[in-house]
Amino acid sequence: MKLSHEFDPWEMTGTTRPRGERGAEADRRIAELVLSEIIEHVGDGTSPVAGGKWKRSLSPEYKARKIAQGGNSYSDMILDGDMLKALKCEPTRRGTVELKISGKQGDKADGHNNFSGASSLPRREFIPKEGQTFKRSIVQKIKEITEEFSE
Repeated sequence: MKLSHEFDPWEMTGTTRPRGERGAEADRRIAELVLSEIIEHVGDGTSPVAGGKWKRSLSPEYKARKIAQGGNSYSDMILDGDMLKALKCEPTRRGTVELKISGKQGDKADGHNNFSGASSLPRREFIPKEGQTFKRSIVQKIKEITEEFSE
């Protein structure tokens, strides 16, 4: 399964995207920022999605297994790290930015984000779905980049 979210950082922040390489550079910086912010929030056991749900607690069995493998006792989605390593954030040719994850890791991501509506896993939303955006603090950091590059 492929799970993705495409957004327009320029529209989101009310700024104008510069043409050419300057716009492309801004898009790359925004993509890097967004991926970094997602990983930081997930590592802290919080959702980077505005109003996103995040069940921090773990089942007793999983908690014991995670601690035995050197992890911590709350949900940070980093037991093996495979899913977050598979998460990509890249600029598109349209001047937007796309978050995506596919294959087996896409199935795991859907399990926690529940885009399909078919998951019984605890909600740990780390990718916005249609109609959602990132937390205000992340949008503000995106805005700082768009304003720096805006025409």
